[in-house]
Amino acid sequence: MRSREEITALFAGFELVEPGGVDVGRWRGFESPTHLSILAGVARRVGPEPPT
Repeated sequence: MRSREEITALFAGFELVEPGGVDVGRWRGFESPTHLSILAGVARRVGPEPPT
């Protein structure tokens, strides 16, 4: 199992959108964690757009 830090490192080069890498329940508006440890994150590209 990966730690929160290891999962967050997968977003290197991207800017995490609030609330960041968190338990999936937080994305649905729930404050308590889910029964399973499932982390999720949404990010946007940082820097110039790649060539098309």
